Amino acid sequence: MYILFVNLTLFYLVYSRRGKFFNVDVSETQLGHFISRVRTKSNQHPPNMSDWLTSVGGNPTNSTLCNIRAKTVIAVIPQAIPFTTRNGSASFTQANFAPTQHHYVRLLQQILKLFRTMSTMSTMSTMSPDAIYLAIFVDVETLHPAHRQWCHDVSWCHLHMLSNTSNSVAVISSMYDLQICASHYIMLPDNVHIDNAFLLRLKILPTNRVSCLTSEQRAAHTPTILCPSQAFQIPATFRVNTPQNLDAVHQANAVVTSALEQDLYAGAFNIVAFES
Repeated sequence: MYILFVNLTLFYLVYSRRGKFFNVDVSETQLGHFISRVRTKSNQHPPNMSDWLTSVGGNPTNSTLCNIRAKTVIAVIPQAIPFTTRNGSASFTQANFAPTQHHYVRLLQQILKLFRTMSTMSTMSTMSPDAIYLAIFVDVETLHPAHRQWCHDVSWCHLHMLSNTSNSVAVISSMYDLQICASHYIMLPDNVHIDNAFLLRLKILPTNRVSCLTSEQRAAHTPTILCPSQAFQIPATFRVNTPQNLDAVHQANAVVTSALEQDLYAGAFNIVAFES
């Protein structure tokens, strides 16, 4: 009887009183502030993946001021085919006949293979549409139907027409006018070779300075050359402070000289190889 009385008393005490809890407003806590910020951001426009890639890459260009969004930007400059001469007149040797189509797209195919390999090795099954922007600068002497066909088949390839593509200053000026969102770009004549380690070798170079991508002398009789080709890595904001009416040799020198004057020259490095 005593035990029954005790159980009834405990039952009454437990169920006849409501538990009392502190009524704390969650908005006054740090968790509340966090949730409030998340809700505010979720109501805004969703982030664009290209913007995210640009911010992660540390690109200095404001996204509202740039037009071309790509993590890697490459400018390819086809070289005019030289004609052999003998005694001041044209010599009708094999050099005078048009090269095969492979000659014009050889470097382009190497670039395509490089980025397809990177895409296969990455976690993504396909290459992102804004992963690369390839600009091919041609003039009336270097344009070939192979360039047009290759760019037609590759979505991230773009043809740009200039009056004289041997003018490095004009090419750099055109790249500046494109307003790319990347921090830098790569400038390559199409008589160079690249391999699967090309981008890894580029990582040793500072992206905020002009770098010549070859240090080899092309010809012994050539006067002192600061950079023996049009192969450069160049900051997107770099401009050459020199007239454009110079010959091809002095154009490359003018790029280096201007970079030195602006304290933006990193030096010459053996990053690419040339056609033998």
